[in-house]
Amino acid sequence: DDLFACATEWTAALGERPYMGGDSPSLADLGVYGVLQAVRGMDTFTDLLEHDAALAGWYKRMAAQVRPSRLPTDGVAYVDPRA
Repeated sequence: DDLFACATEWTAALGERPYMGGDSPSLADLGVYGVLQAVRGMDTFTDLLEHDAALAGWYKRMAAQVRPSRLPTDGVAYVDPRA
């Protein structure tokens, strides 16, 4: 229930903006996106996005902005060859 309440507060604070940062994501957007990524694949994730269409739209926009995770599994940090 707390996660649903926080999601409702988040989308209310977004208002008509595509991101909390305005036209582009901010660290706040990235933080909330990370929380949702932590529950992705669980019923809670599906329920959240079905419960709040504004959150689902924001999540879809964020997913288009964020590169796939490159967490090291071997203790060696990922270096983007394009950087």
